Amino acid sequence: MSTETRIDRHHVNWRAAVIREEHSRPIYGHASEASESSIIIQLPDALPVGLVCRVYLDIPAPDTGRPDYVDFRVKIMETSLIGQVSEFRHVCKITDIQTQQLAFMKKTLAHH
Repeated sequence: MSTETRIDRHHVNWRAAVIREEHSRPIYGHASEASESSIIIQLPDALPVGLVCRVYLDIPAPDTGRPDYVDFRVKIMETSLIGQVSEFRHVCKITDIQTQQLAFMKKTLAHH
């Protein structure tokens, strides 16, 4: 179980793409919860626990509503099947993110 509680994360609905280090084809899905240190991403494919990969998010800017893109590296901490939608829920720990992108995420999450 993740050390971060669900209360620390905010419900979001952001488009996401995940790229595994050894692959060039992205897996498309969406982020359903986010904080400044973790994110939950739902994907059609299961990724193994411990995998480090790159995540790209399409986040609407809180002041304009226009999409802005954020990318960072994560480590998959938990993976589980969501039966009713036949998707996999991945709890990811953010391991590497640029300072300005983290600031943008914090600002966006403050408006949720």
